Order: sequence, then C-alpha cells, then structure tokens
Amino acid sequence: MEHPDAEAVFRAVQARMPSLSLDTVYRTLWLLRDLGLLLTLGPRRDSVRFDANLSSHHHFVCLKCGLTRDFESAQFDALRLPRAVRRLGRVVGTKVEVRGLCDRCQSGKRQSPRQKSGGGT
Repeated sequence: MEHPDAEAVFRAVQARMPSLSLDTVYRTLWLLRDLGLLLTLGPRRDSVRFDANLSSHHHFVCLKCGLTRDFESAQFDALRLPRAVRRLGRVVGTKVEVRGLCDRCQSGKRQSPRQKSGGGT
C-alpha cells in the first residue's frame, strides 16, 4: 500500500480535476485524519505522509529512497510500554517504525525520490 504525501495526492488527482488546489488537498487530508479515516506517519516534517490502512500494522521505511511498506507483527502489537511513557500522559495507540535500506537501495538499483524528480517536494 502506498503512503503518499499531500503533493503526491495532488499530482495524482490534478489530471482529473485541473482546478484543484494543493491547499484543498491538504485541508481534505487533514479533515480525513481528524475524522479517523486516515493516519499520518511519523512526526510533522517537510512533508507528512498519509496512511489509509486503519488496521493494526507497522511500517518499514527506507532511509535512502523513502519507500514505506506496511507489515503486521503480533510481537510488536503486544509490546508493553515502559512506565516512564505512561507517566507522560494517556497513550491512545502505538506504531513501530522500522528504518533501514530496502532491497533495491542495498543493491544500488534504486534512486531516491529527489534524484528522480531533480529536486525536492
């Protein structure tokens, strides 16, 4: 399953709806998140990625190309939070994000998204 950022959603929809603005895409994605219909991945950075998979799952993220893939793990689902975390506030959910290099990047066959587009998003 893909984990697009707002700009990728905008590019995908723009062909069908040329009058659509990037601002509208951002507002719609955040509304869907607020309604519980999307999740966001990781902390707010230059670009927030959205996830339509609401089932219990975790993520593998390639540090080189940004490839993000879902995986399930009963062991990760059963992790107990340290007492120090529970003292910080009420936890409503946890996700494990595994970071590394995907098979293609390890073999040097994959370009990063920035290299493919000639710049950043």
